[in-house]
Amino acid sequence: MSRHKKGRHSNHRKSVAIADKQRKQDAESAAELAPAPDRTIRNERPEEGNREMLKAEQDASRAYLSGMLDQWVGWIALALGLLSLLVAPITLGSLAVAVGLLAFWMGRRAMGGWAIALGLLSIVSAVWLMPVLTQG
Repeated sequence: MSRHKKGRHSNHRKSVAIADKQRKQDAESAAELAPAPDRTIRNERPEEGNREMLKAEQDASRAYLSGMLDQWVGWIALALGLLSLLVAPITLGSLAVAVGLLAFWMGRRAMGGWAIALGLLSIVSAVWLMPVLTQG
């Protein structure tokens, strides 16, 4: 009789182990098929949370656009400085100095400095070389 009880308990343990294994597989499948959890911060008033999130997005957008504007001003100043060496040195050189100062002030110090230097070089060389080239 003891042997019969032992066999019954053994079968019960096996069926429990199989059921546990099936539950784990079901849980894993459910986790894979379920939508991703919402990880937003919950406030008591949802419109306030949305307002804060919108403000953070706007600040990030402004910072990105400001960086892009600074970069474009620097590149335009540098292009004007290089172009002033070839065409209309006094006009484009003056523009290169002005836009270079703006770029320097906006934080693009290297590009602004180069644009200012090229613009001044262009203006000085045009004023100095103009009498020599037109004299003869």
